[in-house]
Amino acid sequence: MLPSSALPRRVALLSLLIAVASLQLVLAGPLEVGYQIHSQNDLRQWPQTLLKGGSDRELWMKVDMLYEPPEFCQNTAYPAVGRVNSTTSHLGCFLLTHDAPEPTRTVPYNTSDDVLNMIVDPSPALAPYFAPDSGRTISIALCAKFGGQVCDGSEQSNDFIALMDDFVARTQESIASLGLAVEFILDGAFTPSGSRNSCLKDKWQPWNATFIFGYDPATAYTDNNATNGDSRFQINNMNIWGVVPSFSTQYGKFGLAQDPGRTPGNTYTKSYPFLIWEPADQYTLSEDVRLLQHRSRKQKTTIQPRASRTCANDVLCFFLFAPSLDLLPVSLRPPSICPVLVTT
Repeated sequence: MLPSSALPRRVALLSLLIAVASLQLVLAGPLEVGYQIHSQNDLRQWPQTLLKGGSDRELWMKVDMLYEPPEFCQNTAYPAVGRVNSTTSHLGCFLLTHDAPEPTRTVPYNTSDDVLNMIVDPSPALAPYFAPDSGRTISIALCAKFGGQVCDGSEQSNDFIALMDDFVARTQESIASLGLAVEFILDGAFTPSGSRNSCLKDKWQPWNATFIFGYDPATAYTDNNATNGDSRFQINNMNIWGVVPSFSTQYGKFGLAQDPGRTPGNTYTKSYPFLIWEPADQYTLSEDVRLLQHRSRKQKTTIQPRASRTCANDVLCFFLFAPSLDLLPVSLRPPSICPVLVTT
């Protein structure tokens, strides 16, 4: 906790940074900037996230789906797995956690089944946001964590794939039957990333995958070849080191989404926003947005707030960064100068 004498100085400094950064961005012109909330694994936060997200913009969330094998998921001595689906636990389980699970944790982890239950929940706190007449589609990225090689043919990798097969089949059935306005995005170990994940190139369609510049296959940056899985990469997911080189190459195939005539047949399926992860400080966030303002075409941008040394969690990061970018309205505009209180 900050000493009481230091608190006013911290508040004043943050207010000044917010005002200066906001003015710089506003002078550069309007830009639609959204956000994606990472590690939204505590599903109790979803109703307020949906409510605060409003209804006039796309809403992006991400959950972590960490795979554990059957011997962990079926262990009755572990209270942490109390919510695991017993009908699929012979394949293992997907726990909603970014880090290694604690077996003796007294509060069970949420699971992939809980995600499915959330989107079909008929309660007023959830149902209107996923309803066909909601006016927008909610995008939920599934960031898989897997402690082995996905496509090595081992029993564990086969169980991992089979468990995801089951989840996708049941989820797609619910989306189709209820007409839900939700789209799931493949991320992490769920993506067909090169030879190591080549067995996934035709899996779990029609869900699309994120593309990370410098990590995923270079051919997928410019091509939509379905034979090798390049066509599955449809969401430009740049880390902070990839923004500049992506800009210098006009964002590859992703930069052609609204100008298909430049390279006939080499467009991608939907005009997704660019995702930028994970700006850990105010300067980096502002510079990323400034650079994207000079892109060659109109493109929505989604910032993915990061949990880092400078912020205790994603929600705190979002509320720290949001006033300077005025993320809640669609366009950037000078915000009211109000202090942001951060204690350490």
